[in-house]
Amino acid sequence: EYKAVINKFDLMGAFVYLNQYCIKKISEGETKFENESFGIYKEELQEKTYLMNDGTMAPVFYRNVVNTGLKLKELSWVKNFIHKYKTELSKRYRDNYFHYCLAQYEFCAGNYESSLELNSKIKYDELYMKLKSKTLEMQLLYETKAEESLLSSLENFRHFLNNNNLIPAGPKLQYSNFHKYLNKIVLLKNRKNKSDAGLLLSKLLKDKEVMCKTWLSDKIMEIS
Repeated sequence: EYKAVINKFDLMGAFVYLNQYCIKKISEGETKFENESFGIYKEELQEKTYLMNDGTMAPVFYRNVVNTGLKLKELSWVKNFIHKYKTELSKRYRDNYFHYCLAQYEFCAGNYESSLELNSKIKYDELYMKLKSKTLEMQLLYETKAEESLLSSLENFRHFLNNNNLIPAGPKLQYSNFHKYLNKIVLLKNRKNKSDAGLLLSKLLKDKEVMCKTWLSDKIMEIS
């Protein structure tokens, strides 16, 4: 209602706080706020409040818009966004975030081979990019039934998490839980008796600190 009379700097802050509220509500299980968050991102794009002091788009903003759109299955919109706003990223981050976001899009579209190829182009010069890229790699190996490579990747990821002291406690727990549940899913999938699937799903749904929780729960339901 008062957007027209708020200066650009304060409007930028308002959008940030609105989205933080949405993220809080989504984490509490109120998924309707994913639509709210997506709407806020669209408004930020329209108002250009996403622009940083140097006139570029923050790579985290770029990635968050893509992730939110993909959760809502807005595939066509997301693909257009990825290509349209690529040049607004600073050169330092451009290729990595473009390849990662496009790999995420291809993954959600079911184009696993294309996603694998794009993901392989990512350079691990950022800690969080490495974590996200490695997570996507394990998802792709699972989907393409490359079990031997997946088991190797899971073991390498476990060592990486255990030996890296730069990862804050919160994200480390989320990624460790992703590893734990995916490892259990692989073991369960190879058993003749799938009776433990319901219990595993119940534990996963109660656990709030898990990366890619929706995807993991879908994989359990597929084998139960």
